[in-house]
Amino acid sequence: MIVKAATGIYYQLVDKNGKDLNVGDKLRDFRGNHCILKAPCWPPAHSPGSARVTIGQEAPGYDRCVFPTVIGATWVPVTIESFDDDRR
Repeated sequence: MIVKAATGIYYQLVDKNGKDLNVGDKLRDFRGNHCILKAPCWPPAHSPGSARVTIGQEAPGYDRCVFPTVIGATWVPVTIESFDDDRR
């Protein structure tokens, strides 16, 4: 999942091993509960730590907006040349 911050910097959501995370990925939160990555809740405003992601269950109504660390993820800056246009 790649988002553009208000500062114009692009960020990629990655797991603790550096693997790109994308909408629909099945993950576990810090409690070990299964969840699905739904969408960015809002992109980084001024630093990667200010962003949130939406996670949920397959059943509707369980979505919540959390810090990426809840799912063991972080936002890392990327350059436009470092990813394909179809991943934006």
